[in-house]
Amino acid sequence: MIFPVLLGLSGLALLLYLGFWQIKRLEWKENIIEEIEIKLQNPVVSVPETFSEDKSQYLPVAASGIFDSRELHVLTSIKRLGPGFRIISRFISEDGRSFLVDRGFIPEEEKTNSRPAGFVNIEGNLFWPNETDFFTPDANKNSNIWFARDIELMSKELETDPV
Repeated sequence: MIFPVLLGLSGLALLLYLGFWQIKRLEWKENIIEEIEIKLQNPVVSVPETFSEDKSQYLPVAASGIFDSRELHVLTSIKRLGPGFRIISRFISEDGRSFLVDRGFIPEEEKTNSRPAGFVNIEGNLFWPNETDFFTPDANKNSNIWFARDIELMSKELETDPV
């Protein structure tokens, strides 16, 4: 009877440890979400001349300018909509600076459609997604299919600031 009792107590200790770990992880995640919500409520400002990923993440910004005709297509899927692409375009602001803008999701069959052009005013949040890892395949540049938003590579490809 000693072995089954020790095995049961060991299992109980492990499950209690994992339960407390999940509670701590939940608190950590809720704190991150709360920090993001606070940042999203900040007043909208012009895109700053200098920024850093740590301090400027989720900063609400506004800019005026035009979208370049070049764009990158990031393969993704949205529940109930199916497969498609996130459109990443080069935006050239009135002051001549250029940066990446995620224009949102389009269904797969709309990949070759043209996007609205001309002078626009945009509002959004600065964001540096961290979607790539060791397993992310390289972009298929011939077909313009990217498998993750890689800010460094995309900004080089579209000749923009890495934001």
